Amino acid sequence: MKVSITRTQWYALNDLRGLPQGAHMLVMTSAPTDTGAVLEGDKDAFDELVAHISEDLGEGMLTGGAAKALTAMCLKIDPRCRAWLGQ
Repeated sequence: MKVSITRTQWYALNDLRGLPQGAHMLVMTSAPTDTGAVLEGDKDAFDELVAHISEDLGEGMLTGGAAKALTAMCLKIDPRCRAWLGQ
């Protein structure tokens, strides 16, 4: 699976702490582009990433800008996230 993200999303993603190993590897092996980055990995790694972001959102651990950027990224990864995002 491949997902293109914006520079803002990439910076917010790099500020996350305590990522599970699969999600961590997505970030560490991301390919920079002129407008952001491309994440490439298996579905399990993306599922780990979305789950981690949802926990951080639920616990109020993200700033407003990071929450907005990472929410948009989650929707790119899995449009079904709309249900738990209340959108």
